[in-house]
Amino acid sequence: MSGVITKGDMLKSVAEAAGISRAQAEKAVNALLDNMAAELSAGREVRLAGFGVFKSSYRAPRRSVAPNGDEGMTRGVTSVRFRPYEALKQYE
Repeated sequence: MSGVITKGDMLKSVAEAAGISRAQAEKAVNALLDNMAAELSAGREVRLAGFGVFKSSYRAPRRSVAPNGDEGMTRGVTSVRFRPYEALKQYE
């Protein structure tokens, strides 16, 4: 098995673990991901007990210099950061 798990792999695993159909698992996983995205977009943290915390983080624009000497400004970006709880860190 490779080191990558696709959404399809995850859906199959969730369906088997919960004893539900793949379609039901897909509906549940999509609802979870959509809700998490909406909360993060609104600037709220998403805490999953025993797993970790997802938080949106803004990086301000900054000055940049290209290798050829051209100067410019990077744009500000919002990204999602993840901090695992201690129980999850044991798998690192």
